[in-house]
Amino acid sequence: FDFRPVHGDLLLAEKLRAFLGHAVRDNKLFHAHMAAVMLNNRPPLGFFGGITGEKKGIHQGRFNIKLNGLGPIIDAARLSALEQKVYHTSTLDRLTEVKDRCRDLGPLSDDLAQAFEFLMSLRIRHQYQQLQAGGEPDNFIDPQRLGVLERTMLKESFKLVARMQEMLKQKYGHLLVM
Repeated sequence: FDFRPVHGDLLLAEKLRAFLGHAVRDNKLFHAHMAAVMLNNRPPLGFFGGITGEKKGIHQGRFNIKLNGLGPIIDAARLSALEQKVYHTSTLDRLTEVKDRCRDLGPLSDDLAQAFEFLMSLRIRHQYQQLQAGGEPDNFIDPQRLGVLERTMLKESFKLVARMQEMLKQKYGHLLVM
């Protein structure tokens, strides 16, 4: 659903996008499966609201910002866009477009856009620092290396993601096999 035409008859890509969008627009079971994928990737918040990292392994103490932060926002924007027959491929464009159309995600769309931009900036800065140090970029952030303000913004972003996920769980829970 995120494809973009790069060569040839660009109209074919738009026709395919319209066909796919129409085919899945009212398919609640398909939407529920998309929601289930998103619900598998929870934000790394502990019981008392603190940021948690991996318990063991090479990424111990760190969390995957792409999988557990950005991914759920991207997936929710994609799902809402499909429901509303919005054909944008950019997450921010999707959130903007569904703001007034979608009673579920719409009220959260501005905050989700801000959280998305914040999380993306953390990810890019982290990967840039890794490249500058001669390492391979990854998506594993150490919350202890962040400043107090960044950790606060990160917690609030993750709380928003968790609230969005809970909302979608309520919406599709009767169709989900969890």
